[in-house]
Amino acid sequence: MPTVIPSFKGHVAYALWTDNAGGRGLLRCYGRTKVLQTLRDLPLSVPSLELAQESGVGHLFDCVAPYLNVPLLCAFLERWQPDTNTFHMPFGEMTILLHDLAYILRIPISGRPCSGEKVGKSEVADFFGYDVSTITVGGDNGGLPIYRGGGVLCEALNYHIKNTNHSLDQSTAYFWHLLGNTLFADKSGDRVIAGLYSLVREPGEVKEYAWGVGALAYLYRHLGMGSRMHVKGVAGCLTILQCWIYLHFPDFCPNPADRDHYAAVDAPLAMKYRLRACPYTARDTNSIVAYRQAIDRLRGTDVIWCPYGSAPYHPHPLTCFSGVLRFLDTLEVYQPGRCLRQLGYVQSIPPPVPPPTRTFRPHTGKGYAVKYADIQFHDFVWVQWQTSCIPLNDQRFYRRACPPSEVTSDYQAWYYQHSHPFIIPPMDDNQEREVDRSQIQRNVSVCHSNIIFFYNHREYMCIVF
Repeated sequence: MPTVIPSFKGHVAYALWTDNAGGRGLLRCYGRTKVLQTLRDLPLSVPSLELAQESGVGHLFDCVAPYLNVPLLCAFLERWQPDTNTFHMPFGEMTILLHDLAYILRIPISGRPCSGEKVGKSEVADFFGYDVSTITVGGDNGGLPIYRGGGVLCEALNYHIKNTNHSLDQSTAYFWHLLGNTLFADKSGDRVIAGLYSLVREPGEVKEYAWGVGALAYLYRHLGMGSRMHVKGVAGCLTILQCWIYLHFPDFCPNPADRDHYAAVDAPLAMKYRLRACPYTARDTNSIVAYRQAIDRLRGTDVIWCPYGSAPYHPHPLTCFSGVLRFLDTLEVYQPGRCLRQLGYVQSIPPPVPPPTRTFRPHTGKGYAVKYADIQFHDFVWVQWQTSCIPLNDQRFYRRACPPSEVTSDYQAWYYQHSHPFIIPPMDDNQEREVDRSQIQRNVSVCHSNIIFFYNHREYMCIVF
């Protein structure tokens, strides 16, 4: 049993390895494209427009991917280990780091922690002008219900934005709606997190928060839940994951002809990787099987470790922070020391992950929990982030990687002993090639897509996009 991932027995990779996956195919990847289009069309007052432009998040409309490559996302999700919050690849660990969000979405990764107060029915009712007893059935304000299942209905926010006479209230509802349907989308499809209200209650302060930190903590949590073997769907801002894959794994990146061309040169990278059409047409297991096989064959030399330049931490030193990230009551460990090659340095055996106070990661995903004892302490550590950064300038322990995939002599043996680097169990080479060819040929006949060939250490592989 892998020692650095103690929750592995509830993981989908364990089920695949033991041939007990229970028929798990593609997960449902929740998006909010239609909801966001409705919000975009709503009229805003001049003060609300000015606050949106100054907020640092008003451009998120154009960043969210209208189409997701679901088989590719699911194949990578099978590699995500929530004990370390990293992808366990055949050649070592990788993860989404804070500087990735700065480049992909151009949202702030420095500032106030996203640690708002608890928001209940009474706070929601006060904002909308409802009596707390009527928020789930509708009141005088348009007769719409505004609260269901712990979340605020998007329809109620739409109505409030259109009909309120107070520009600050309009801005609050706007940011609540925008952030709840982009960075912090859940599985409901028609609701936003009530707790966001505590962070957008003062619209003029929205620009002060480190939204990239909150978004990454939230995405880490949902990737962890999606890694459980019997989970059916995954939420969070999956645009981040898809763009991150395209940037680091060029063999999986769509051709430029299949992407939008309207993005400016200095636009967030997510705008440059928006697909023009859905990249797959058949919701079956063939595409994901082909991706599993392709990823199992990847080597470190197949990765673009630093797609933003050789020293991504220079403009974004906070990416070297080592500790816990927070969004409201969600706390997730952040350990860039496990992925030093993404910072341009040689990967060595990382230190142990600081254990949470309590974890519960069942195979069904229900009741999933990661708890830390002193939440306020982690806010204090974040504010004093300089004292918790990896000292990359200390040449006794850190050395620039050359080539970019370089690891220490003892790393690979340690990693293979303590992790689970492969998804597909080994089999006879001839049988393996035969399975690959039959699955990919079926993909080609089903999906009218581009075909990209790339070389790996066993054979040429064909992946359908």
